Amino acid sequence: MHPLSRGSVHISSTDPLTLPTINLSWADNDYDIGVLVEGVKLARRLIKANSLAAIQAKELAPGPSVQTDDQIADFGRQNPGTVFHPLGTAAMLPKNKGGVVDHRLRVYGTQNLRVVDASIIPVQLGAHPMATIYAIAEKAADIIKSGR
Repeated sequence: MHPLSRGSVHISSTDPLTLPTINLSWADNDYDIGVLVEGVKLARRLIKANSLAAIQAKELAPGPSVQTDDQIADFGRQNPGTVFHPLGTAAMLPKNKGGVVDHRLRVYGTQNLRVVDASIIPVQLGAHPMATIYAIAEKAADIIKSGR
């Protein structure tokens, strides 16, 4: 739920209607792949538990032909998906650490441009982001009204 792989979003044209270039960098971090492999193995152990026998659960993916750690890892790389709300594409971090905005939500290297959304959150949340995003918006309103 808290991947370490980091993707990027870049402007690809001076035309504002041109879509950005998005690189998810899905599973670029070996730790993420290891978590995926162990998660599949745990799910398989749980599905075989006597307490679940009554529901006759059946594995749909990656399926019985995928058994080794390498096969599970390959399946994960070839079939990416998410169950969380992606964020962090304009992280509030120091610029030298890959940040895009400062603590006042100003985009580095620009004037009069701020980012006020989930993209400033530098790490994945363990809960729904709605309340956090409301808090970001409230704080941004305070910052902007104060003229900082």
